Amino acid sequence: MKKQFTSITLTAGCFVALLLSIASCSDKPEEVLPSNSNKTIPAEVIETFRQLGFDTETIRLEGESYLLEGDILVTPEELVGMSDNHHDTGGSKEEQYRVYNAVSCNGGRTITIFGNLTGTLSSGLDWAIANYNAVNTCFTFQRIYRGTADITITEIPGVWAYSGYPTSGNPYPGIYIGSGAASYGTNYVECLFTHNIGHCMGMAHTDPFAGAGGCPNDVGSTPGVVHIPGTPTGSDSNSIFNTCACANKATTGELSTYDKAGFTYLY
Repeated sequence: MKKQFTSITLTAGCFVALLLSIASCSDKPEEVLPSNSNKTIPAEVIETFRQLGFDTETIRLEGESYLLEGDILVTPEELVGMSDNHHDTGGSKEEQYRVYNAVSCNGGRTITIFGNLTGTLSSGLDWAIANYNAVNTCFTFQRIYRGTADITITEIPGVWAYSGYPTSGNPYPGIYIGSGAASYGTNYVECLFTHNIGHCMGMAHTDPFAGAGGCPNDVGSTPGVVHIPGTPTGSDSNSIFNTCACANKATTGELSTYDKAGFTYLY
């Protein structure tokens, strides 16, 4: 089906995402998120996130929510639920994970995605939607151009993207993507959308306990993660849910074999 591979030339400087084979950050996009300050976030909130396994180095407020690890939004209410559901995951591993909250399928469901995008951003979204429709699940993913969607895409300054996790049986309702991401090519944009649609549907980082790995804004652990049976207990360097997957200049933006297995098992 798919597309001609587009090479992505990334600027120097450490930015986001990890593949275990990457030894340095010299080929990753520039950091675009604002400098973080913890001063307006209560110390007890930061400590709660630390206890849950989040890397809090770059935590900042985004409206009334907390933005962690570069691409995960958590509301105060969700933080309470995470604390209630927290379990010890037993140490450092790299395998496919989900969070405790999942999306209700009800025997078959269409997940609608609205994105008023053009050019490379639009194509990248279409390719990401195709990635999920190629996986055998109870969901169909459909892009719409008017009306209310399950997931709405919003352009923001920068070259990165972030989203959140499901609540009340529904996907996280938004993905925020930097308009500058288009300059790195369609495969890069596809990777950002595929990674974040997965978060919206409950997929956590494949390497949630890997540590910083040179990726200061998309690193560390994810709260209450659950290993998905049928995925490896070792690493999956091809996973699009690795914390630094999209910063790899050779990314194709595709789900790995075990990403598909994990998503199929979940849904």
